[in-house]
Amino acid sequence: MSENHDSLGASVAYSELVATDQKDIILLIDVESAVSICSACVANKSANPVDVLTLWFTKLLGAYIDESGRCVLAAREMCKWFTIEAQTGNEVNSSHIKLMSAAQEFVSAFRDRLLEAGERLVHILSYLVFIIIDFCLVSDKSHCQIVVDLQLGTLSLVKDSIINLTEVHPRLATLMQKIMETADTEGTRTGDLQLSDKPNVPAENIEELVDGIRSYILLLYHILQKGVVYVDDDVAACLMDLIMCEQARPSYYSEIEKQQLISVLVRPHVLDILELVYTFQKCQDYLISSALGTPQFDDFDACMDFINAVSTDDADVLPSTCLTLQQIFEYLFKVGNIELHRYFCAGIFQKDFITSQVCADILMLCFRLKEANKCWTDRGIKEAIAYWHKCNNSYAMFSTNPSQLHVQRFLRYFHCLGKQELPVISIQNFRLLSAVAEADDHLGMKILKRLELISSSAPTKIELYYEVVALLELLVHHDQIDCSHWFQRTSEMAKKLLGIDKSVSFANAYFKLLARANGSTQLLILRGLPTNVGCTNWNREKFLDSCKVSYDGQLRAFSARHAIDPLFKALQDVSATVVDGSFDLSKSSYIRHGDHRCPVSSLKRRRSELAPNEILRKIYEASIQLAQCTANFDPADWELHKKVMANLSGIVP
Repeated sequence: MSENHDSLGASVAYSELVATDQKDIILLIDVESAVSICSACVANKSANPVDVLTLWFTKLLGAYIDESGRCVLAAREMCKWFTIEAQTGNEVNSSHIKLMSAAQEFVSAFRDRLLEAGERLVHILSYLVFIIIDFCLVSDKSHCQIVVDLQLGTLSLVKDSIINLTEVHPRLATLMQKIMETADTEGTRTGDLQLSDKPNVPAENIEELVDGIRSYILLLYHILQKGVVYVDDDVAACLMDLIMCEQARPSYYSEIEKQQLISVLVRPHVLDILELVYTFQKCQDYLISSALGTPQFDDFDACMDFINAVSTDDADVLPSTCLTLQQIFEYLFKVGNIELHRYFCAGIFQKDFITSQVCADILMLCFRLKEANKCWTDRGIKEAIAYWHKCNNSYAMFSTNPSQLHVQRFLRYFHCLGKQELPVISIQNFRLLSAVAEADDHLGMKILKRLELISSSAPTKIELYYEVVALLELLVHHDQIDCSHWFQRTSEMAKKLLGIDKSVSFANAYFKLLARANGSTQLLILRGLPTNVGCTNWNREKFLDSCKVSYDGQLRAFSARHAIDPLFKALQDVSATVVDGSFDLSKSSYIRHGDHRCPVSSLKRRRSELAPNEILRKIYEASIQLAQCTANFDPADWELHKKVMANLSGIVP
């Protein structure tokens, strides 16, 4: 009888909570009593948990908001009440929608008061809200505006509550886990629209879903950015599931609009999170166990993302991370060779020349390993030749794109591997010949004969002009062929073409070949070369600069009337530093947030460019050449000779 009496008393008291005005509640009933009354009603099923929660959001929390410590206890009980509701198996109904509306109105109306009450209350109430949202999203696949409003309002509230945090409290881990679970549910909803072939879903609905995922991920990033230094197994699993999720990748979606939304609104922030958490051992363990356990396509992508995160971080790489990288590389070369091939093929065409070079080197390593293991078939070689030939032909005829060098490198490799015959010499085959033709006397003479045959018509026939340029470019690689007769016979034709501003391709090839000619041929062309103001052509300026420092006094004398543009000299200096390895490339490969600082203990003394015995050998060889041309020395040369001798005398033991 007493149990029934207690139940009746709780019901009466609960009805009083429902009927009392908000401003009077705190005067009549304290927080603990209100919580006890509601807990009893939920336990004996005299009140529906959803209705009780709605009462707290619409009235009781607002009444007790100034007693934040006791409200925290109430919020914990509220989480228990909704857990009871979630376990009943009920579908989303009007009472749930009403609860979410009440929660959204409370978050909006009491936003400032909640922030004043402290992060503890904000985080527990937010956890409750995400439980409610997650339940509604799982049970009801239809889109509801109140869900969106409640999501965004709560996420914004949590974000503002952590702005001034200097350290992250462990309880945030629980909230983070719930945020990630809800974000994953949102991603599944987006994926459902993809997989169910609903072509008529309004674009704005898709954008709202994707923007919701973005909001969750951004909040996670802000929390992690506060200095999280440890995550447990559950949080690590949620983090990596989110990072490895297929729905977070543009390639998962068939429609271009969805791909663009994911790539702009979601993908960059997922990678930002990975850069913050990749050092956590729990996250590394989860990635490795997933990749080595049951390999999936998204594991491959996640592994590549992990490598990129390590590469772009200025921090020292920990020994444990090195071990993880080793396991990742072992995994990558055991799975999908096609995917790996595609990944590094795409990398070759990146604008960053370091990335392009690394991808090319790795691909070539794979090709040679396959060759060493006798895995190449005739069909595979033909397909590879066709692919790289197509890539090579996609460039402009006289392209200077650095990536084409890698393409031609592969084309040359497979051409030799397949023992292919050289194509006939023609303008149509120029790109292929420039890639695969090696220096050969017979081929070089054939090219020269064709060049001599058509050169006179080059200024008047555009198709022959381009063929002449192509032949000159090919001859540059056949330095054993004497082209002096051709230069002498065509000097007037060359003057006409060099006088045309648009004949840049001809000037490039002409001066590259001239740089390989003998001194008498160079002198012949130099004497008839008109002076130009300013930098007209890189290879022309390079040729003139070499004449100015030549051992041949006549070349120096006739080049004196040609001024070298300062811009060329500056570019030449930069080029020289790149060649000798002293150019700073630290920021050309990846975007960094700050300059890298090596610890003092790891700084290395810079090695000499050449070993002393190598320097001495070069001086000896140069002195032999010098003895043969002293007759052409002018006073300035003899003065420099004295300085050299003085320096050598100073190091005599």
